[in-house]
This record gives sequence, structure tokens and C-alpha cells, in this order.
Amino acid sequence: MKTNLCVLIALLFTLSLKTSGQGVITIPTVVHVIYHYAPSDSISDAQIFSEIIALNKAFRKQNADTFPPSHPFAQYAGDAMIEFCLAQRDPNNQPTTGITWKKTTNLNLEVWTL
Repeated sequence: MKTNLCVLIALLFTLSLKTSGQGVITIPTVVHVIYHYAPSDSISDAQIFSEIIALNKAFRKQNADTFPPSHPFAQYAGDAMIEFCLAQRDPNNQPTTGITWKKTTNLNLEVWTL
């Protein structure tokens, strides 16, 4: 897969929050992929799904690189009880995949790394 320096991924969090029976807040999320050449030159849906899973693990303190108990900050780490999912509805209540692809002619985009 080609590296496209014109790809910018921004996670925008909606204001509608849903709470499950166990108090976990689920935030419907839209991922905006901005590309210059073609969507196939940027990241795949599978990579986006993988990052949502990684984000959820980090917020729920289930990631492999969580502080070990001996670390000085371990006492401050905790399960935020927040999870992210790709939005299923847009602001007009229309079905969506939660991923948007936008083409740009701007070659001066900053690349953000999460």
C-alpha cells in the first residue's frame, strides 16, 4: 500500500452519547479520510476498524502497554468506561458507515499521527 502524505484522519465525536446497562458510554464516531489521488492510495476500512479497536482498548485500560503495577503513574490509570463505534446515522438520520472519503487538491496538508 502506498504511503500518501496527503492523508489526514480526524476523529469527530458526536454529541449523542449512548449508555449501556453497565455504565459504559458509547460515542458514535465519524472518521474523515482526506486524500489527494485516490481513496485506494490511502488507508483501508480494515485499518480504521483496527484503530477504533485500539482506541477502545486504551480508553478501557485493556491495551497491552498499560502501566505495570510498579510504575509511579499506575495508580492514576483506570478504565474510562468510554467506547467508540463508527456512527450508523448521520446528522440527518440517514444511514452511514461512519467513514467519509473526501478528495482535496491541497498538497499542503499536515499529516497527523495518532
